[in-house]
Amino acid sequence: MYFHVSPYADPVDPFITATYAMLAAETLDLGSCMIGTIGPILAQC
Repeated sequence: MYFHVSPYADPVDPFITATYAMLAAETLDLGSCMIGTIGPILAQC
């Protein structure tokens, strides 16, 4: 999943959302990993 916010929002907001998604995945016995490389790649497109 890729979480994004408005350019006017706090840059930390997507990390908060991703953290809650990771917690939800753990409750479903799923693994999760936060990798922050896709954002800069998509910003260049």
